[in-house]
Amino acid sequence: MVNPTLLYLLGRGTTAVLGTLTVFITYLLGKTAYNRTVGLLSAAFLAVCFLHVRDSHFAVNDIPLTFFTTIVLWASLKIAEIGKLKWYFVAGMALGLGFATKYSAALAGLPIIVAHLFSPGFRFAKGALYWRRLGVAMLAAGGAAVVGSPYFVLAPGKVIQDAYEALYLSGQHGFEGWQIDPAGGFLFYLKTLSWGLGLGLLLTSVVSLCVAVLRRLPQDIVLASFVLVGYIFWGRQEMYFARFIIPLIPPLLVLAALLVEKFANSFVPAPGKTGLITGGIALLLMLHPLVSSVRLGYLWTQTDTRTLAREWIEQHLPADARIAVDWRTHAPPLSTVDQPAVAAGREYEVLIVGGKGLSEHPLAWYREKGYDYLIASSFIYNIPLTNVEMNVEREVFYDSLDEQATLEQSFWPSTTRTEPNFIFDEVVGPAVSLWQRERPGPVIRIYRLTP
Repeated sequence: MVNPTLLYLLGRGTTAVLGTLTVFITYLLGKTAYNRTVGLLSAAFLAVCFLHVRDSHFAVNDIPLTFFTTIVLWASLKIAEIGKLKWYFVAGMALGLGFATKYSAALAGLPIIVAHLFSPGFRFAKGALYWRRLGVAMLAAGGAAVVGSPYFVLAPGKVIQDAYEALYLSGQHGFEGWQIDPAGGFLFYLKTLSWGLGLGLLLTSVVSLCVAVLRRLPQDIVLASFVLVGYIFWGRQEMYFARFIIPLIPPLLVLAALLVEKFANSFVPAPGKTGLITGGIALLLMLHPLVSSVRLGYLWTQTDTRTLAREWIEQHLPADARIAVDWRTHAPPLSTVDQPAVAAGREYEVLIVGGKGLSEHPLAWYREKGYDYLIASSFIYNIPLTNVEMNVEREVFYDSLDEQATLEQSFWPSTTRTEPNFIFDEVVGPAVSLWQRERPGPVIRIYRLTP
């Protein structure tokens, strides 16, 4: 068996490093767009931003994507300001590496075009020179994409198909029949930003975004174009996850920082007190996401309910027990012959049902196939299905477990043995239930089937 620990550390370490570096790039973004104070405030806001902090723990590509798109925005501001060729190159390189990381980086191409239209070179160039520098950015993007993923050259047709499926097709059908949020994408992402930034930072960002659109300075339009197009693009889709919106957070926080700085300067003109007032307002806005981030860090020091369940199973269930679980990632990490687990005490025969969970089969089917135990996870049975009739049948199945099977043991993330508040994003980490939990993980129920 190959121990995957090193691969996990490399993936999560890369995400953590790039997430941290994004704080510095956000400082440069705010400083370039407006001034040093805005840069410092922007960086401070991102450093405590709950959604960015949370997802910087995961080995997923949305945080690296955000790192690259923030560089694109920073270089785009430089293009609009001074129009030097090197900034087209930097913007193109970051865009290409971002696209090699995740296809949705293509949205960051718009700020480059917008910045080009504002650039001194565009205003004074003639004929084909209007677009030559923009062509340099696109060539740099193509080259960087190939360096980041040679797959683009080795199988270009497959890349086009994958990009079409990722950016369009999957967004038309949702996520495998699950109802992530019945309110739709636009409201989903507003709610996501409310718990991901904190309500204060969100409202400040939205107000400043509206002001920026009305004011129409070059730096305002460069930042606002990316935020608005990204929000509209993701909001219109049926496939939506909280992490998709993370690339929009740095420019939003820059705009929030600008409003804080303007407010302090407008209402407290005395130079000696402006900094104090600015800092005070910033601390108030940072309090909610900071406390949430600290609480999350504490929760992740506690043993996950899935690990507790695995330890109990290895101590109490015989090695020849046949077990069926909802999904692998949302169930106890049991070791099997096909997928041995690190530091596992024993191996079991485990059926990963998948689909809509254990309710894919009636209880009679499990008995007929000789399964001894069923393990239900709240990270599966709490997610409704888009098909109403199937969802009702599913709820009936899970309710029947308490009547037609024997509950051997259960594991709860809270000592009160109540299920925490739940949204779809809870399946990858605590999000809205931070204060209803004592530990991470779903409610795990272990049922014994009787003949």
